[in-house]
Amino acid sequence: MQTSPLCCRALIFATLVLWTVGCRPDAVDGPNPKTPSALVAGSSSSTNSLHSARWAHVAVRLGDGRVLVAGGVNGSTLVASAELFDPASGTWTTTGSMAVSRLGHAAVLLADGRVLVVGGVSNYTCAAEPVGTSAEIYDPATGLWSPTGSMQVARSSAAIALLADGNVLVAGGGNRCSRVWNSAELYDPATGEWTLTDGMSAARQSAAAVRLTDGRVLVAGGIGASPFASLATAELYDPANGTWSATGSMRNRRYWTFEDMAALDNFLSLLPDGRVFTAGGVDRCGALFCARNILNAAERPAKKVDGPEVILVVGVNGTGKTTTIGKLAQRIKAEGNDVLICAADTFRAAASDQLAIWAERTGVPLIQQKSGTDPAAVLFDALKAAKARHS
Repeated sequence: MQTSPLCCRALIFATLVLWTVGCRPDAVDGPNPKTPSALVAGSSSSTNSLHSARWAHVAVRLGDGRVLVAGGVNGSTLVASAELFDPASGTWTTTGSMAVSRLGHAAVLLADGRVLVVGGVSNYTCAAEPVGTSAEIYDPATGLWSPTGSMQVARSSAAIALLADGNVLVAGGGNRCSRVWNSAELYDPATGEWTLTDGMSAARQSAAAVRLTDGRVLVAGGIGASPFASLATAELYDPANGTWSATGSMRNRRYWTFEDMAALDNFLSLLPDGRVFTAGGVDRCGALFCARNILNAAERPAKKVDGPEVILVVGVNGTGKTTTIGKLAQRIKAEGNDVLICAADTFRAAASDQLAIWAERTGVPLIQQKSGTDPAAVLFDALKAAKARHS
């Protein structure tokens, strides 16, 4: 049987990210003697192999820079084992195993440096008690796992995020047997207890989550309920009041993993300016056994500015300025922003009338004055109105 030469290897991408490459089912265990080579910025290089071939595992960077890899599947066998990667030496070492084998589990680094792993399944059946609700904690200081309180809902492929107060949010997921959840719950590491919180507006599994700079959590994408199409929608969880609110959708419907895997936190990456970046994933249509579109698209929200942001549209007659303004208004509004249109072209016949039609179609307010008015005065009124409406 042919074995993939890339199976079970790890890759390092200079200056950006570390990831592990899982193995195909025909993989076999075995060391890769290749040692890390000098890296050139923007390049990748092989490093030493894991001791156990695996895919569908979780990977969490620890506080000391090492990476914990736990669970997943070796060939077709679910595993409980875990390993540590040391980027300084490029080597892997085995560490304590979880209490149970896990597939579809989610993991997050706690504020105290330990790692919380939750949910999933130990065989190819529905997610249910006791494994689907169970949780365990890895302590890097001892290399051992210990049980903690169980979740209220059995979950596979849930989204997970550490909150600013040290608690953990787990949202969505499914039971691997046609059910997808919108419920969410909070874990308190101090007590080891779970409590249900407000549910999302949409059920989703294999979604990604990231904590924003203001403490809220963005959950985006994933797979929805039957017929299990990819999602472009996103929601914000506010820990201050324990509620969810809708926010702008991604350009593309996407989920980033197999249905039997939870999305890692780096599928939604928080940028230094507070925006969130994502790339790749899969867009699956809303029908069973339909084709899947592997995405190469990347997205990041428009940069937020203090006060109104102005888009000035200029051009000669007949180039489609009015239509473009209408489309921009619709798109920016769909992203969850307040939009206001200003008809500053007071000299061209019917310019304001055309914009009025688009404003009505998109449901966006229009600031206009009579023909011949100084355009600067119209712009002044529009900016004043935008500030008053926080547009």
